[in-house]
Amino acid sequence: MALFAGKRNFYISVAIFLAVTLPVIITGFLRYQELDRDMTQSAITRRRALAHLASNQIEVSFDNIIDLGVFFSRNAEFQQFIAVGKWDKAIQLLGNPIEDFPWMDNIALFNPEGTMLASIMPLTTIGQNFSFRDYYKGVSKNWQPYISEIFERTTEPAYNLFVAAIPIKSTEDGKILGIMNLSVKIYTVLDWAREINEMEVNNDTFIHFIDQYGHATEHTAFSDAGKVIDVAGLLDVQKALKGENGVGIFDNFPEKGKAFSAYQSVSKYGWGVIVHQPAASAFAARDKNLRRVAIFYGISILLNAILGLIIARIFLKLREAKIELENKVKDRTAELTKAKAEDDAMLASIGDGLIVTDKKGAVILMNPAAEKMLGWKASEIVGRLWLEMVPMVDESGRAIPKEERVTSLVLSTTTTTTTTTTTVSCYYIRKNRTKFPVAITAAPVTQNNIVIGAVEVFRDITQEKEIDRLKTEFVSLASHQLRTPITAIQWVAERFLKKEKLTARSKESINNIRRLAKRLNILVSFLLDISRLEMGRVAVLPKPLELVGFINAFLKEYAPLTAKKNLKLIFIKHPPSLNAVTDHIGLSNIFNALISNAIEYTPKGGSIDMAIEKKENSFVFSIRDTGIGIPRDEQTNIFKRFFRGSNASVLKPNGTGLGLYLVLGTTKLLGGKVWFESEIDKGSIFFIELPLIIEPKAGEVSLAQQPITLNNNK
Repeated sequence: MALFAGKRNFYISVAIFLAVTLPVIITGFLRYQELDRDMTQSAITRRRALAHLASNQIEVSFDNIIDLGVFFSRNAEFQQFIAVGKWDKAIQLLGNPIEDFPWMDNIALFNPEGTMLASIMPLTTIGQNFSFRDYYKGVSKNWQPYISEIFERTTEPAYNLFVAAIPIKSTEDGKILGIMNLSVKIYTVLDWAREINEMEVNNDTFIHFIDQYGHATEHTAFSDAGKVIDVAGLLDVQKALKGENGVGIFDNFPEKGKAFSAYQSVSKYGWGVIVHQPAASAFAARDKNLRRVAIFYGISILLNAILGLIIARIFLKLREAKIELENKVKDRTAELTKAKAEDDAMLASIGDGLIVTDKKGAVILMNPAAEKMLGWKASEIVGRLWLEMVPMVDESGRAIPKEERVTSLVLSTTTTTTTTTTTVSCYYIRKNRTKFPVAITAAPVTQNNIVIGAVEVFRDITQEKEIDRLKTEFVSLASHQLRTPITAIQWVAERFLKKEKLTARSKESINNIRRLAKRLNILVSFLLDISRLEMGRVAVLPKPLELVGFINAFLKEYAPLTAKKNLKLIFIKHPPSLNAVTDHIGLSNIFNALISNAIEYTPKGGSIDMAIEKKENSFVFSIRDTGIGIPRDEQTNIFKRFFRGSNASVLKPNGTGLGLYLVLGTTKLLGGKVWFESEIDKGSIFFIELPLIIEPKAGEVSLAQQPITLNNNK
């Protein structure tokens, strides 16, 4: 076994060595070939591009020179002078274009037989016949513009020229009137070559322009004057003048040796372009890079060979560690499987629905209770957006916007505070489109104080809602049944006080009975209105009303109470008048509750300031006091049924906690909204916004007029 294990380890080591080194060897070989091919092709392509660009450049330049000569020759007055033999007049008509075109050496005029008859520059050759010259033979061959060979200037200063010979054709009948020669300085051609050559990074690359007879201007690195060199015997020149284009290794000129040459014909004018670079340096950059690649991959192969040996040793040790680790993983997997089973059982045993989402609101976990309540399988809803898959509506069936949903609020928070919904006005829509009321508790999932998801727990409160409905009906029924005996008690007490002769002690006892019966009657009235509102039985009976006068008349009832506590009751911020169509009793009950609370909880010597502000289709009534205020941690509960602030309970132990609950219900009934601001020991300000015109609503009963509820100890 030991021998077998040793051979196996040897083979593994060899395999690892080859696995590490072979890819580098193959990659290096392929990279070398690729670089050789690409850089060779790049050098060839660049020389061809330079030759092509130079060819286009000289062809366009020749075209422009010829176009200028044609333009001059077609001048009507110019042709008239030539037609009558006034050659000097004709040349004078051209002015001095040499000043405008620095590349121009001279313009000379010849008759159709080749005799020079006029020249811009003074020449001794006027009157001589030049029909033997190349430019005359070229233009007279078919009487088309012709670019001549390169030749030496016969007068000082000595430099080389070529000629653009333009036939002067009559614009009337096409008759040949003469020839116009535009002499062009050869250094213009050299400048064209330099402009193009500047685009080449190698300073040993040169461009030559070759005329139709194989004459080349001097090498651009030597002299501006340029001397004519006969290179017609060179193979690349011959190919270019034959109209061929290509690259190859040819004889170099004017230097000795071989050159990497790109040749391009300028077939329109019979010229050619040669781009030369000494063969020794043409591929120097390629060879340098290839040497670098060879050295790099050679070192890489050596390092990889060493690395392969190291990896082989490490692999053998890791192989032993792997076997040990696999055994540990098996044990740990078994433990995790058991723990997951326990977690799944725990989730399955939770009676409430449980949803876990990521930070985008996509569901990542759903327990069986949630599946049962919603009608969705976890496989159908996991990975999808919770707020889209399960809509939420209120009691009227209005869809609750996503941004107002509990989970959305939790995901947008930056704290770890739990958000809880305890009202029964929210309904989830099942998969089958039925709905059920829910109570929701949601909390953010945080990591490093960053919200990364949310957990929502919800339960079906259909049964609780039904119990609440039965309770409301019971309260309504009990209130109705209590009203008659309470009224009877009040009536008997009043009768005893008026008709019977009582002792002082008996009178005090009967007054207490009457006062308690009155308080009980107020509580019963509150309970009746609340039960009617909750059951949706209340009718809305809007009538026209002038609000400013209504409030002023309403406030007179409170004058004795405010005077007793030395309170300032202020109502000056309002329009002169404000007409509305609303429910008088509902509005009266709202004002009564708010003003009564302000008077009750404002210390002596304080002030109560009321105002009305008209908006486009509504009005806002506000009442500000300097009372005891509402503790901040209790403000979210202030509109709940039977809730009273802790400081209010100390000041007035016998309060009902129903006044603001009734204000909220009545305000919603009239299509409005209520909100407040409060600071402990500084006072509160309540706002009521109601429509100026409300629509009537059918119902079984109307709201009851609530009496002033302040305790005046009488």
